[in-house]
Amino acid sequence: MAPTTAAAAERRPSPFSREVRRWRALRRMSQLELATLAGTTQRHLGFIESGRSAPGRARWCGWPSPSP
Repeated sequence: MAPTTAAAAERRPSPFSREVRRWRALRRMSQLELATLAGTTQRHLGFIESGRSAPGRARWCGWPSPSP
């Protein structure tokens, strides 16, 4: 059974999700490496990148600096 339009839209990566993935790729980091630095799990980071989860402001404000 195909997901409904609303369910599919909920899983579409947000601009933040796409930026996290881009940032990580530019630094050639694995999800595990970034998750460890960010104080979260690899699974949660994967959910964020795929759009299945959205971290609260308190969580992502503490993530590593975007400087290279």
